[in-house]
Amino acid sequence: MMWKFLSTLRARLLLLVLLAVLPALGLMLYTADEERRIAAAWAQEDALRLVRLTSTDQEQLIEGARQLLSVMAQLPEVRSSDVAACSALFTGLLKQHPHFISFGLIKPNGDLLCSFPPAGSPVNLSDRSYFQRVLHTRDFAVGDYQISRVTGKGSLNFGYPVLDEARQVQAVLFAALDLTWVNRLAAEAKLPPGATLTVVDRNGIILTRHPDAEKWAGQPVPE
Repeated sequence: MMWKFLSTLRARLLLLVLLAVLPALGLMLYTADEERRIAAAWAQEDALRLVRLTSTDQEQLIEGARQLLSVMAQLPEVRSSDVAACSALFTGLLKQHPHFISFGLIKPNGDLLCSFPPAGSPVNLSDRSYFQRVLHTRDFAVGDYQISRVTGKGSLNFGYPVLDEARQVQAVLFAALDLTWVNRLAAEAKLPPGATLTVVDRNGIILTRHPDAEKWAGQPVPE
């Protein structure tokens, strides 16, 4: 009888302890889940903030390229298609705008008229997406990732039409953006530890990825 009494007493005590502990355990589990939810929300908000900042920087860079090319398209060195004069112009502009690696002027048939750095041999750029878009829209156009036939480097090109009095395209200006400049924007985004930032063009080709930009530039985005 004494053994049964002690056994029953032990069971009751254990039950009382469990009843006392369960609310605290439930509160701990709820608190941990809530902390995870808040941490996830903060991480998402940080990611969105970084994306907005990077996107704004790139929008400003593209708008700056558009404004620069629109001014260049009105200059007599460009409108006259004077090879020596426009080459000298491009040389000076590259010194003032180090985030570009080349400037050039293209004939309507795609033949490169002049550029700096100069091409070592005749070059035709009629297949470039920015060139085709400029001819189609007669307006500023952004290209896709490419390996430049002038510099041999990966770049993102911007094109702008040079129009005659009849508003027909007499030439296409281009500016080739150095992708290391885009890499710098990604690096300055101050990503949290373990995070990556990838910028792709409209075809899903990686323009830059931070970190390891050199490894990923020009590769298709993994599915």
